[in-house]
Amino acid sequence: MPGQEFVDDWGDYAELPRVAPRSVTLHVAGELREPLRFGGIGIARIELPGPKSAQELNATSVYRIPEPETLYFPPGFKTPKPVKVEGQAFSIDVGLGRQPRAGRYEVSIWGKQQSSSELFMVSLRTIVVK
Repeated sequence: MPGQEFVDDWGDYAELPRVAPRSVTLHVAGELREPLRFGGIGIARIELPGPKSAQELNATSVYRIPEPETLYFPPGFKTPKPVKVEGQAFSIDVGLGRQPRAGRYEVSIWGKQQSSSELFMVSLRTIVVK
């Protein structure tokens, strides 16, 4: 069951593992393209997928993206750990929380336009954690 990656062409991102142990420390890094500015990094968890009936599959119409459980921002914002930002580049090393559980973890990267303070997701990658 490999990880997934949903990425707009807003930047280049360091590779993440597709499968990892609960004790993993992730190096989340990249560089956004102008005119975008870095906004934050989110970590969320969902259950591993299980078998579904034909009726459940037929009722599926959208892929719901969970809200991040933990958000990491640049220095100057309230954050569990600041993201290092130098120009368009960003990086941080993070774990999966105090008591990571098996599941699919989603690592999202958020950006904003120069003329706006509103963040939007520019990258979403998943990691299967056993």
